[in-house]
Amino acid sequence: MSKSSEEIKKEIAEEYNKDPLGWNLFAGRDSESHLELIVTHRNTFWYIKEEIIKPTKTLGVGVRRRVDEEALNDLSVNKVFQFGFRPLDNRHINLLLQSKSQEQFNKVLIKILSTPPIPTTSNKRTNLGILGPIYPKSSINSFIDRQKELDLKLRIELEKLLIRKRPEAILPYG
Repeated sequence: MSKSSEEIKKEIAEEYNKDPLGWNLFAGRDSESHLELIVTHRNTFWYIKEEIIKPTKTLGVGVRRRVDEEALNDLSVNKVFQFGFRPLDNRHINLLLQSKSQEQFNKVLIKILSTPPIPTTSNKRTNLGILGPIYPKSSINSFIDRQKELDLKLRIELEKLLIRKRPEAILPYG
């Protein structure tokens, strides 16, 4: 059963803060230009389809599904960096700002992303942090191809929601 994308995102945030290790986030657009987010954690994935209504507001639907953990482990991106929140201390900020080349900047960023993610509700005092990385959904096309039925279901539900709540976003001018 699908839920609003806001409910799904809240559920993801709550689960992330309980266990911030082992997450991945993939983003892209579908064939209708709807925003798609695929979030994976252990043997669970969330699939969200949204339409951007305003720069800071989206309207969408999503689902949570269980999947064989091997299917998620097969995603090559799992072997790189995990998605999550990493606080930045003043040393990191200074190193990033003082980088004289893209290579130097990337080295600092890799060092930051190599640290384990922490809950966003952590007591660690920081003014800034990095939330990511976000991978392109094209990097998991084989996984997405196995979700065609779910993709169609969510696209139909999103279009119905848009017709009901924001018809100007989907219907041609009349």
